[in-house]
Amino acid sequence: MFARHPEILLIPHLRGELDAGARARVETHLRGCARCRAAAEGLSDALGTLRRQVNALPTPDWTSYRAELRRKIAAREDRARPWWRPSLIWTSLAATGVAAVALLTLFALQPQRAPNVDQFALADVDIGLLRSYPVVEKMDLLENYDEIDHLDELNPAAADTNATHHL
Repeated sequence: MFARHPEILLIPHLRGELDAGARARVETHLRGCARCRAAAEGLSDALGTLRRQVNALPTPDWTSYRAELRRKIAAREDRARPWWRPSLIWTSLAATGVAAVALLTLFALQPQRAPNVDQFALADVDIGLLRSYPVVEKMDLLENYDEIDHLDELNPAAADTNATHHL
């Protein structure tokens, strides 16, 4: 027997969905419990009414149903679209690129300012190299590696005598 009433087993019992052991226990309980027997009869009447009404339902018009379903799905997809769209992204990227090019052009076209002489500490600069005029005279040749190799062959004394003859 059941400790409580088998209310949740009544519909499966009426539909024949219980195994033999459960069906026997429910039938034994129904014979001894008038309340459950009345509930089972009420449920049996309700199931019979449902069967009759389901059979009396008209066959649905599937073409209109499908059209309505497609309309509802399209409306849901329109609402579910994100706030960003590929066209918005490309437009934003293009605007950013144009702004970057404009800024670069603005900075490139600004006149170059000469450095302020005060920025250089000329008193702290070692001008020892400028005292050796023959070396300074050949500095434009420093790009030529052959001349760089032979720089130490310059004779500063001979260059000094040539400089005094020209004066």
